[in-house]
Amino acid sequence: MIVQNMKHLLHSWFDFPKNKLFCQVSTVNDGHPHIRTMDLYDFTDDGSLIFLTKTNSRKWNDLKKQPHIAACLLNLDVGQITVEGSALLQTAENNLAIATHYWENYLPKYWQDFYLSHFSPNIHSSEIPSSFGVVKIIPHAWEILEINTEDFLKGSRKRFILKENTWEMVKLPLE
Repeated sequence: MIVQNMKHLLHSWFDFPKNKLFCQVSTVNDGHPHIRTMDLYDFTDDGSLIFLTKTNSRKWNDLKKQPHIAACLLNLDVGQITVEGSALLQTAENNLAIATHYWENYLPKYWQDFYLSHFSPNIHSSEIPSSFGVVKIIPHAWEILEINTEDFLKGSRKRFILKENTWEMVKLPLE
């Protein structure tokens, strides 16, 4: 139910996947948060979010040490979606099928060329460079803030928490 609801919100609020969707993504390193903007590439059938990045980036290294991750998606006219979860890091070395799927079907050619020329100059163009990584956020919690632009207090705020393989919903105050 939550997966279909999130898929519907991503489509109706952001026209995703037709339109690009940029998210604020937060990681933790040595107890300190770090936030950056990332392009959401996919929302999978199991409700995970997919981001693509370099395996030598700060975010990748943060997630190798501490897999806790959060993302925020905002549409000023309708609301905000936040997700908290664990990051699963995948590369051609540990999951060739997933890396190939995102390399071939989601990554624009200019990004492929960038990875191939800047990080793996001796690699054949048909290979996936080791610098290409897939970050899969496996959600543990979602929070949805629906905004009523006419009257803020007529909006709604709900938190969905995964407990024992079941999503529980809690209504939260707007204030």
